[in-house]
Amino acid sequence: MDRRLLYIICVVLFFMACSRDEVKSDKDKILIDVQGVKGLSKAGLIEDVDDMVDEKEFTINAYLTDGVDTRYMEDVWVYYFNGDWRFRDIVNQSNLIDYYWPNDRKLNFVAYMPHDLDKTVVDDTDISFSSSTGISINCTLPDVIDDITDADSVRLASQREFIYAYRKNQGNESGVVSLRFIHPFSAVKFKLKQSHRDLRINYIMFQNICNSARYVNDNDTYVAYPTDQDALTYERWTSIAAPSTMTINIGKIVPGDINFDSDIGAYHLVIPQALTSVKLIVNYTWDGVTQTSPAVAISTPAVTAWQPGMKYVYSLNLGDNKEEILFKVDVEEWEKGEDEGYENDYDVQ
Repeated sequence: MDRRLLYIICVVLFFMACSRDEVKSDKDKILIDVQGVKGLSKAGLIEDVDDMVDEKEFTINAYLTDGVDTRYMEDVWVYYFNGDWRFRDIVNQSNLIDYYWPNDRKLNFVAYMPHDLDKTVVDDTDISFSSSTGISINCTLPDVIDDITDADSVRLASQREFIYAYRKNQGNESGVVSLRFIHPFSAVKFKLKQSHRDLRINYIMFQNICNSARYVNDNDTYVAYPTDQDALTYERWTSIAAPSTMTINIGKIVPGDINFDSDIGAYHLVIPQALTSVKLIVNYTWDGVTQTSPAVAISTPAVTAWQPGMKYVYSLNLGDNKEEILFKVDVEEWEKGEDEGYENDYDVQ
């Protein structure tokens, strides 16, 4: 090959490499900064940045803000590595890669955790996004949850936390995408306050609750945590379906399986909603007789609705004498730095 031609080719390749380096410099990398989890209270186990780091991974999508929601990053795996949140190669997941800002364009970012939505109350197809309406989640929860064995997939799904983050109209001014994750669900669990020995709790049921609804959040641009907490309320859940039931099978004996003053089971995610008509019943077997408690209204002046990002603990008192079973529900609303109890007493013949 002619030396002059070879020289020209080398020069062209050199300038092309320089050009690529200039376009894809470190300052143009998309950097992820997880600020934490939004809310003064937390519905599940993921409460702060340290918990996010322990989980190590989430999924992120990015859309160009050009009115047609063109996806710029699709289901990209974000992984915590050596003190930073990095992108993983979708094809070769053992490799960490970089993504770069589009020239003079802005992006909308939508992220969610867990990275793998298998065995959760939310599926990939439940999550959608548009620049006009924001993020939405169409969710249908199970009517029956078997809280008996760890192997049950429905049980695992109902107890596995789901959180999301939405960063609207993010440009390349700083190169950093600040994400603050949000709990769209509420969580409930049960505690055994008192009971007869050898009493078997068969199941606990919520009546007149909504198991299917659509969650919409169209205004969650980034605001430093925990500002605008009040904007996240149960009214964000719309298209609420007809009242249904949620039965949580327990199948445990006191005190062999459940000790007094202990948790009956783990938290279960529920759709935030008003508790106007929601009631709780307990089916149990004692002294060879199986019966169902009265339906107890769980709305109180202090707890009129299940709010997003809130935990609600229902303590069951099933009595301690042979004459009658006293059915008591203590509704405990958990807030940061505060625990309050509310109770109703019912005699069960």
